[in-house]
Amino acid sequence: MTPFSLLNRCIAVASIAGFSLSLGSTTLVLAQTSLSGRPDVEAFLDDMANRYQIDRKVLAMQFAGLSTDPKVLRLIQPIPASEKSWRNWRTVHLDPVRIKEGRLFYAKHAAALMAAQRSTGIPAEIITAILGIETNYGGDKGNFQVLRTLSTLTFNDPEGTKKFRPQLVDFLLLAREQRQSPVGYLGSYAGAMGYPQFMTSSWRKFGIDGDGDGRVDLINSVDDAIFSVANFLRHHGWVPGEVVAIPVTIPPQQARRFRSARGADKPNLSLQQLLEAQVKPVRGELVNESAILVDLPTPGEPTEYWIGYPNFYALMEYNHLFFYAMAVYHLSQEIVAN
Repeated sequence: MTPFSLLNRCIAVASIAGFSLSLGSTTLVLAQTSLSGRPDVEAFLDDMANRYQIDRKVLAMQFAGLSTDPKVLRLIQPIPASEKSWRNWRTVHLDPVRIKEGRLFYAKHAAALMAAQRSTGIPAEIITAILGIETNYGGDKGNFQVLRTLSTLTFNDPEGTKKFRPQLVDFLLLAREQRQSPVGYLGSYAGAMGYPQFMTSSWRKFGIDGDGDGRVDLINSVDDAIFSVANFLRHHGWVPGEVVAIPVTIPPQQARRFRSARGADKPNLSLQQLLEAQVKPVRGELVNESAILVDLPTPGEPTEYWIGYPNFYALMEYNHLFFYAMAVYHLSQEIVAN
């Protein structure tokens, strides 16, 4: 199963910068196979033509023959929580080859990485690690036709109008801005593209021309990808020089209380609350910053706990999974380890 294995279906959203695809218990409805000619699709094309002055005949040609992709609908389904394993995540994403390739990428693109670090404050190793987790440093950008993917999700997911239609709109606008046919773009089964696997909303909002050629090309330009990832994290709260996360121990009942609290997936815990809950660092020390309790379960093993700080949450803004943010952080440390 490419570009992700069945084991990694829980990381499907690792391909989406700033866009959560957690669909919970939502059931995707596979309607008729053909998309072209459907009343809802035709209404969408009318709206695009009227709202954004895109030639209606050109849109019709681009959507002609477009059909629902059943593989997209299958792969987008969330994996059950009981099957999620931090040990498996680490095995897949922190393997020796990825670490080695990360060090090579870091050395090869040091000039651009350091320039991005100086201008944004985002560590070069963090940028490198994100590109490593997302696409193996550009080696696996996805082979799904983006137009078909986003159309499939927009018109066959009960929540598609809210979640995917804005991405489809931005995608068509991006293609126009780049003077490219939308038919030719390839990406992940969620519609994310390029080295950093940006959704089109993130591409248009946070994309940076890093190589100075006058355009933002996240598919072919490493420098554009590097500066764009840095720009994304800068706009999502990364604080230069601050700690990302530290491993801790915590009594089980306190962990359950924190994780069941409203807003538990955002930094909402004070240093005083952590001390009162008998949270103790395994290494490092607790700091006086808003924090989040990060649980990393592995079936059949004790859950690993960390305290994440605002920089950890900035990584979660790229992908809203604890596993993802922690994998990026760990890989970044391995890339610069002696």
